[in-house]
Amino acid sequence: MQPNDAGKPATITPWGEPSPQAIPQPIQPQPQVINQPPQPVMMGTVNPQISQGFSPFPLPVQCQQSYKKIYAKDWLIMGIVSTLFGLMGPNMCWLISLVGVLSMATKLNIGNTEPGHPEAEKVIPALIANLVAIILPIIILGIIMISAES
Repeated sequence: MQPNDAGKPATITPWGEPSPQAIPQPIQPQPQVINQPPQPVMMGTVNPQISQGFSPFPLPVQCQQSYKKIYAKDWLIMGIVSTLFGLMGPNMCWLISLVGVLSMATKLNIGNTEPGHPEAEKVIPALIANLVAIILPIIILGIIMISAES
């Protein structure tokens, strides 16, 4: 080994060359900033699982359950509209209500077969509104027939 300028032996790399000595760089003075709040410093690293929505703790898994749309709210609105038109006298709106009754009657047990279905509580009101829309023109027609005989 050959002594270097400081009197210390130079280290030799595995390839047989002397390692380059670090040359000290002069330290540049940092500009001073006055009356500025300190910048926030983040300590540590960000866990990529947490930033992607994962938790480091075991949580119960809740699957998103998709329910088949049964259109109970739509049939409720159609039953109300058919009832209003049924008040004006017998017309063809009862056919729409007949389809609504048949459609909602098949969905009466949706609360038992699919618990938590968002439209489960709207099935019975839709069925009742459509039944009223079917029965109301019959009652009005009966009243008209009875009053015409008198």
